[in-house]
Amino acid sequence: DVISSIREIEIDKAERGMLQLQLPYTAVLHIPDRTTVLELRSLITEDLPQKNYRCEFQSIELFLGILISSGANIKIVEPDWLRQKIVELAKKAIENNEE
Repeated sequence: DVISSIREIEIDKAERGMLQLQLPYTAVLHIPDRTTVLELRSLITEDLPQKNYRCEFQSIELFLGILISSGANIKIVEPDWLRQKIVELAKKAIENNEE
């Protein structure tokens, strides 16, 4: 699955000493589906009220790719710039693939 593949990539990077030494990005996601929460548990650092979850991640592109490829009902609550980025990526994907 996608999460397992991501973990393998991260382990490979760590083994090669290529992980960047930086503070992780954080985001708050609204995830109404418990199954999706379980699937994304490796990214979730805190359970918040009203089915919101704080996540930490090193790569913006990888994180957004996970969210999109999950096909789940997930909303980025914050930060605004990350929510806007996923909207822009989705619009571009639609434009590039419309017939």
